[in-house]
Amino acid sequence: MKILVSFKSVPDPNDVTIAGAALSTPKSVINPFDEIAIEEALRIRERGEATEIVGVTIGVPAVDEQIRAALAMGVDRAVRIDAPSIPTRWRVFFVRWSRTKRHMS
Repeated sequence: MKILVSFKSVPDPNDVTIAGAALSTPKSVINPFDEIAIEEALRIRERGEATEIVGVTIGVPAVDEQIRAALAMGVDRAVRIDAPSIPTRWRVFFVRWSRTKRHMS
C-alpha cells in the first residue's frame, strides 16, 4: 500500500521577531498538524502496512525547503504542484459553497 500525505507550508509560529515597529518575515515550516500526519504515515510504514509514502504540496518554488524537510523526516518521494496563487473568484466560490454546506447539515 502507498500512503499519500499532503502538507502545507506556513510561517513558523515560533519565529516572529519584533524590531521596533517593523516585523521581520518569519521563515516557513511544514504545518505542525501536517507533520503529525507524516509521522503517523511513518509509523504505519514501520508496522509493515505500507511500502511507500508520497508527500504532496501545492505552492511556489519557495516551498522546496519544506519538501526537503518532509524527505528528511522519511517520506520516500515528494511532489510539488506549481500554483502561484488562487484566483480571487475561486476563494469566494469556496467560501460560499462551505457556508451553504454548513447550513444544509
